[in-house]
Amino acid sequence: MKSFITLEKASPDFKKYLDGSFSKTQRAVVVESLNLNSNAEAITFEIIEEDLNQKLVLSEFFSSFLKVYKFIYFLFPIFYICLTYYINDLTFDPTTTFLAILATTFLFIAVNLMSDYWDYMKGLDKIIKCHQSKPLVKGWIQAVRVKQISVALMIASLFLGVPIVIAFPKVFGIILFAMVMIYFGLLRNDVSYQEYSLGDLFWGILVGPVLSIGFEMAIGGQAHVHYLFFGMVWGSLIFFKIQLSHFEYLLAGSLAGVKNLINYFGFENGKKFILFSWLLFLTSFLLFQLSFLHWLICLPTLGVLGYMTLKSYKGLMDLKSPLGSDLSKVMLSFHQLYILVVCLWVTQTMFLFLIKAIQGNIFK
Repeated sequence: MKSFITLEKASPDFKKYLDGSFSKTQRAVVVESLNLNSNAEAITFEIIEEDLNQKLVLSEFFSSFLKVYKFIYFLFPIFYICLTYYINDLTFDPTTTFLAILATTFLFIAVNLMSDYWDYMKGLDKIIKCHQSKPLVKGWIQAVRVKQISVALMIASLFLGVPIVIAFPKVFGIILFAMVMIYFGLLRNDVSYQEYSLGDLFWGILVGPVLSIGFEMAIGGQAHVHYLFFGMVWGSLIFFKIQLSHFEYLLAGSLAGVKNLINYFGFENGKKFILFSWLLFLTSFLLFQLSFLHWLICLPTLGVLGYMTLKSYKGLMDLKSPLGSDLSKVMLSFHQLYILVVCLWVTQTMFLFLIKAIQGNIFK
């Protein structure tokens, strides 16, 4: 027999039922939410018994929480820095490089999990359709457990960073800056980066210039303008990608009271902001390409992106409503632009890597 309970935000048990800490043998699954993120918020929970035959939490974590499609956020900067270090004949320490990759992976997963935790606690998961399959929403794992795993991975990442700091003390400043960002963005009281007016900058800064300079210093103890510039360009692309998601779920975000830039601008101005975000990236990408690559390599890439931009621009400006299939089609075209940039950038880097490898073999 199903059991339900409705709790208001003022109830002392509200947060315990929401994060799953109310019982060790039962789970509370959110069935309905009213007045999200207000003092009158009320949530109806379905109480289910813990399944004794349930898979181990660890296996659920690896299968459902990793969100591999987001790994490109940090894997591409690592890939780019490592390959261009080889191309430019720069030296690096293999041991600290391995530790830096491992620490970055742990930290990225930790931040992703903590972000998921706040999406769930703030009710965003219940109103955005693509979030409905999350293990948190289905009650497969308690929110409090997700938070614990996230914090454990953050601590593990810090421990992995100790040998790196010993080898290259200057990297400590970057690590400290990253941890301050994460603390204010995800760990301070009941506030997440999504509730700050400029919270959208969180991911762009973290996986952009902070990751690029931090990783470069961790592998070789030095920082070059090339990689600072790269981090800023990559961060602006991730910022654009996040704006696309916010625009796609504009109504849901407004309902949940999320304070992102797209919700602040609204639908019409939001369209202009999407275009501005893309042009900001495209301009910085153009300058970066012309600064560090031969124009014969830059030209085909920039030509393809320019042509695809014109096609996507027309569809965006013709949008009349944040509802319907037209929105999905336009957002798909811009998501494809994001994927296209990454593929072209990877192709460029691999091309230069192969040229360097061939030259190295010829002149040995």
